[in-house]
Amino acid sequence: MSETKTNVRPSGREKRGRRRSTPDRIDPLAVLPIFMKLHGRRVIVTGGDAPSAWKAELASAAGAHVTVYAEAMSDEMEALAVRPVGNGFGPVKLVRRPWSLPDLAKAALLIGDAATEGEAWALRCAGQATGMPVNVIDMPEWCDFQFSTIVNRSPVVIAISTDGAAPIVGQAIRQRIEAVLGPALGAWAKLAQRIRPLVNERLEMGPERRTFWQRFSQRVFGAPPREDEEADLSNEIDAIAFEKPGEKILLVGVGRVVDVETSGLTLGALAALQSADRILHSAAVPSAILELGRREAGRSVISAGSIEGFVSDVAGWIAEGETVSLVLPGDPAAQLPELADGLKKLARSLSVIFEVAPAIADPSFGYGDTYLSALAISQDTSMTDENAIPTFTDAFQYRLVGDTGLLVLIDGEEAFNARGIPEAFLLKVDGQTSMGTIMEALDKELAEPSETIRKSVSELVDQLETRGAIIVR
Repeated sequence: MSETKTNVRPSGREKRGRRRSTPDRIDPLAVLPIFMKLHGRRVIVTGGDAPSAWKAELASAAGAHVTVYAEAMSDEMEALAVRPVGNGFGPVKLVRRPWSLPDLAKAALLIGDAATEGEAWALRCAGQATGMPVNVIDMPEWCDFQFSTIVNRSPVVIAISTDGAAPIVGQAIRQRIEAVLGPALGAWAKLAQRIRPLVNERLEMGPERRTFWQRFSQRVFGAPPREDEEADLSNEIDAIAFEKPGEKILLVGVGRVVDVETSGLTLGALAALQSADRILHSAAVPSAILELGRREAGRSVISAGSIEGFVSDVAGWIAEGETVSLVLPGDPAAQLPELADGLKKLARSLSVIFEVAPAIADPSFGYGDTYLSALAISQDTSMTDENAIPTFTDAFQYRLVGDTGLLVLIDGEEAFNARGIPEAFLLKVDGQTSMGTIMEALDKELAEPSETIRKSVSELVDQLETRGAIIVR
């Protein structure tokens, strides 16, 4: 997961469009889950057997007007046709003959049962000719879309797909979710639909509405709504409007760091992660945890140079009017209490709220200065991975310059100081350059560059040249 690297506040120049690397918000998807509104729309089903009846029933449950074309109808299909219409179900009409192309006019979906590859090909061509998506039952290679395993707590609908790889696994996942999400969830979702207009009328967009929905979501996994629940929520809305919640600084620990694992994250830490507008995180935090944050939240990886650097980063984003989650391994408040103290003082000076999410310590990172050093090592490891600079043409690649804390971004972008050297170190490398040019830039930007920095930059250039990232004349 590529990340934005920052140790400075967002600048005006940055806002005016300077190119920035953007994080991957999600890993690659085998399929795109799409939820389609079908109420009152035509859906065509070709085939009258039991599998076709199930597909017709699903479409009817979504409010579609289903027409079934087949010479023979199963008992399941016959039962659908005589079922009373209403309560959200659409009608099912049986036409006892083969389908033809004119039958498909103005339909939203075509669901077909094919006995041969030729019949599947005909269905696919018909869908393309009429511009509608096609599903050929049990023949995924001919499908524009597929049906998923469903957990129905309508209006909450959860779809599970294994892209045909392991349907039994999908069913096992559904059983696990069914056990966790009780039937009351649907009633809570309907209550949310009813109260949303009141929320939008009385609460401002941003922190106020987010605070309400976060508090609402804490109720939905228990008992069904009480009779007076709506009145109680109305009082909650008035209380939030009076409180006028603003930005927050949230210190979030992710527990023991294990690749692709999220089991060390407490529910409180998850809630804090999902309430942030900006997620600042150590390079040691797994991408699987970062993906649990809000889709709209910006993500930036920060250099682990000093407590002052962490506080400065947070201050910069708070100044932009954003709630910031600082996400670190283990339990940062316990393993680096000086950081929690620094953030608390910052919050007090800015009149914003500071909260520490419950977390589980990761002893492998140690405590105090050892914890801070471990973060720096993880940053170094991330930045010096052999895959970090595969080619020069990949923009926004980066390296740490030795142990100096200088972060160099290649491809003409700025390099900046990550560990408190007063001047910003700017190194711009074109596709072809010379060591003399690089050292001149170093001398220009740093009044007295140490021999360590010179050596580190020299080693960096050698590494880049070896990998073909740059050509040194």
